[in-house]
Amino acid sequence: MSDLYGTPAPIPLASDAPIRGIGFGTAIKRYFTKYATFSGRASQSEYWWVVLFNALVGIALGILATIAMVIGMAGAASYSSYDGYSSAGPTGFGLVLLVLVGIAGLAFVLGTIIPGIALYVRRLHDADLSGLLALLLLIPYGNSIVAIVFGLLPSKPEGSRYDVKY
Repeated sequence: MSDLYGTPAPIPLASDAPIRGIGFGTAIKRYFTKYATFSGRASQSEYWWVVLFNALVGIALGILATIAMVIGMAGAASYSSYDGYSSAGPTGFGLVLLVLVGIAGLAFVLGTIIPGIALYVRRLHDADLSGLLALLLLIPYGNSIVAIVFGLLPSKPEGSRYDVKY
């Protein structure tokens, strides 16, 4: 089938095939819909859009935590006791906000551990490497460097051996 100008229609991709030049929204959607899919491949763009998404969520949670701490400190500083006893004062709202941000952050981390590892394994597959190399992420202090280096590896056609065969 072709379009008006005779250009052949694109060949539909299998669901586990990497999408080159994927957009931000599509990458995030695939990240969560392929929650625990360790087979197949993920393109560089899919991997780095998700890294950006996780960084932006982390920055947003950090900003909210900072605001909560400032509110708590402002509440504590505005409360003064002249009776000679030191007291923290009413810091309730800031503390509640900080706890809520902490719970949201914990929920985000726990909710993205499995899809993050699955995406990383699929990215390794796209570079024609074994998913077992994801165990290198367990190395303290070196895991960020390992993730960056492996994330930058070019895609190889040989990586198609990791695709699901129907």
